[in-house]
Amino acid sequence: MSEQSKTTQLTGFPAMTRVEVGRLVHSPSLWLLCGVGIFMALLSPLTAKYAPQILDALVGSSAKGGASGIPLPDPSWQQAGAQWMKNLGQVFSFVLILASAMFISGGQGNWPFFLSRRVGRAGLRLGTLLSLLLGTAVSFAFATGIFVLLTRAIWKQTRISALLGGSCVWAVFAFILLAAVFFGANVSTSRSGGTGIGAGIGSGFAAYLLLTLGGFWPWGAKHTLLGISDLAGKVTAHSAHAALTWPLLSGIVVALLLIGMGTVCFCRKELD
Repeated sequence: MSEQSKTTQLTGFPAMTRVEVGRLVHSPSLWLLCGVGIFMALLSPLTAKYAPQILDALVGSSAKGGASGIPLPDPSWQQAGAQWMKNLGQVFSFVLILASAMFISGGQGNWPFFLSRRVGRAGLRLGTLLSLLLGTAVSFAFATGIFVLLTRAIWKQTRISALLGGSCVWAVFAFILLAAVFFGANVSTSRSGGTGIGAGIGSGFAAYLLLTLGGFWPWGAKHTLLGISDLAGKVTAHSAHAALTWPLLSGIVVALLLIGMGTVCFCRKELD
């Protein structure tokens, strides 16, 4: 077996995962995700509860929704869930793309050291990805727990299963975004961190636009991953007509394919 073929194997994957977890803990990416996630978790139910008062304060009216001419729905846990999904889709998704691209493209100065210690290229990059997935999962789970507990404290009739189910569906959406960022960062032909970050961000935002705008295609939204964005909101609202199987299954398969292709591209890349 040639030296080049050895470097493409998955050797050193557990060790690299431990190393990259340590790097992630000291990286601003993790704390950015934690901070934004917790802020969104606190903001979502409070915004839903005090939406009428906030609107009145903004428009200078004491009547509920009177100044806008549009009556507001009564504050409820469903409104809090909708606000949570909105914040995840419009704020946390962007932060996730930026933070993950920054982390995946970082640490390039250590590559020669690790690869010279019989660490395979696949093990190197997949260790980075797994550490990022673990950090993101912990951050998101913690933020989701805060959101669910606060919503339950405000509305006693809250369906916790609906909120957790919608959050789990959105986690698949986030997994696809992370896979797209990983793919773009590794496909980049330059070894410079700036180029890797740019390609990762670009592919992440391309995936985001595809998933959010693709939901307007009825058949695609029902049978493919294009419906995941809207599906999370339906599950959160406790909709009985949410078809889960094909959107979730196709989303996971596409994410795994992106990860596999990104790893292969990195293994074939020329490194000085």
